[in-house]
Amino acid sequence: MLLLATSLGCGGREPASAEAAMTRERFIETYVALRRIEGDTTAVDSLRPLVLAEHGATEEQLRNFVIERGEDPAELARIWEEIYRRLEEAELQDVLADTLDMDTLPVLDDDGTEREPWLLRRRERPTPEIQ
Repeated sequence: MLLLATSLGCGGREPASAEAAMTRERFIETYVALRRIEGDTTAVDSLRPLVLAEHGATEEQLRNFVIERGEDPAELARIWEEIYRRLEEAELQDVLADTLDMDTLPVLDDDGTEREPWLLRRRERPTPEIQ
């Protein structure tokens, strides 16, 4: 990620106009989406413009966002930490989804009944009586 910050940060452009400025949240969402498509190296080049369009962003806006915040390394660090956190969360969600798609693993309910994984729900636990 630091590489992107460096590559985006080099160029010495003027700050973007107010109407072209990108919000912190949109930058994070867009960057996370772009990082998630990097796993498919055969399609990343064709998917990148689609992801940018889906988020209403351009390469220039991404660059300008980093440049404009270059004076505040602490804020940039917080942004990269949030991106990393969201990527980890998305990866965990993918693993959980893959696990739920596995037809070969039987799942037993508390009473021993075999259930499909997506039918399992957290059981209500009785509230302990307060004495």
